[in-house]
Amino acid sequence: MPFLTISLAGSALFMALVLAAHVLKPEISPRWRMLSELSIGRRGWVMDAAFVTWAVSNMALGAALWRLAPAWLSTLLIVVAVGPLGAAFATADPITTPPEDVTAHGRWHGVFGLLFILGFPVVAALFAITAIRAASPLWPCFLGAGLLVWATFVFFLILVARWRGAGRKPGPQMPIGIPNRIFAAAYVAWTVTVALAARPLSG
Repeated sequence: MPFLTISLAGSALFMALVLAAHVLKPEISPRWRMLSELSIGRRGWVMDAAFVTWAVSNMALGAALWRLAPAWLSTLLIVVAVGPLGAAFATADPITTPPEDVTAHGRWHGVFGLLFILGFPVVAALFAITAIRAASPLWPCFLGAGLLVWATFVFFLILVARWRGAGRKPGPQMPIGIPNRIFAAAYVAWTVTVALAARPLSG
């Protein structure tokens, strides 16, 4: 199966699994609980499977872009995609867990999460810059999708900074779950948009 097809199928399956996880775990409020918390406890394997498909989707896209972009940049996308793969095997702690009570698997989840959350926007920006410099036919796609990723990512950071500046602690009073899901959707949109734009050029 071509890598672009795998990437698109992986993105679609990721979204389907995330929706299923929300239905199966209604106790995890999407308003103030992070996506990662859907992996905790009963039926958490659904979100774990979603993380795996998210990783596969981006790794497949990286492989597909090998001939359409610098090899080092495609490799970097594959490396960043290790984030959700690792997160699938290191369950997150609840967002309300005090720092002194964070578990080892919770710390590892945080490491893998940061690799992806912070690394993905950087990779998106590098793809856009490289494509513009090379006058690649994909540059409008990389630029538009990359701007969407950065807009939602910065929006998330600003909200978190404001809430913490106001003295809010993780919990119902900090609706972090909504912007978390918005930037996750933007990351998926980048992958899908790039994969669709690259299909006519993949040969």
